[in-house]
Amino acid sequence: SVQVGALRTSELRELLEDEDKISRMIRSSKKFQRLRYAVETMLVSNEKLAKSNLSQKPKFRDAKLLLGIKYKEQENLRSIMWAKQ
Repeated sequence: SVQVGALRTSELRELLEDEDKISRMIRSSKKFQRLRYAVETMLVSNEKLAKSNLSQKPKFRDAKLLLGIKYKEQENLRSIMWAKQ
């Protein structure tokens, strides 16, 4: 792996004309490899979180429906209590 800082001006000019070589140099750098690994790790983590969130959807839907039913029951009981007073 060639260090860009170690290249002469003429070599740098040649390098500017060779996009494939620049890409290879970037892909082979340790920093790029660490970043790529970090991105892959985050993508896997995000996918797991998304699947977990989606698996909770029916549970929350059912809880929301139950809450609506309980709220209506509470309103009915309140109406009955007010009518008795």
